[in-house]
Amino acid sequence: MNTIMKKLFFASLAVSFTVMAASSSYTPTPMLGLNGNSLTVKLASGTSPQVSADWWLLASTPWGHWYYYVYPNHWIDAGTDLSRIAPAYQGYLFALPPFEVVNLSNIPSGTYTFYFGIDTNMNGILDTKGQYLVYHSLLVQV
Repeated sequence: MNTIMKKLFFASLAVSFTVMAASSSYTPTPMLGLNGNSLTVKLASGTSPQVSADWWLLASTPWGHWYYYVYPNHWIDAGTDLSRIAPAYQGYLFALPPFEVVNLSNIPSGTYTFYFGIDTNMNGILDTKGQYLVYHSLLVQV
């Protein structure tokens, strides 16, 4: 996916929850939440075991840069070039209890949009066409 397409895609993520599906017998449900200053992710994996996926965690910042998260605790600055993003994790879907990914008291003030998504074509590319993709976004004022 080229940079312009990615920018348009992420601009469309302004809704708090969207599901795009070709077809499936399961519905993984990624969720973002706030617990005080902690931003957490959580995943209900659905009913189909042994499904491999790319797990995505991204942040849009007040200064126009994108950050992506790589498990277990690394936020990496991709600048303004979304072609530099990478999955947070690649592997089987499983029920993930709330897991802190950032303490908001440690980041500069401003408005951020965080995205947590799953695509089931485990190839390290954010697949938005012809593949199963589900994501959740959360707008946060720090």
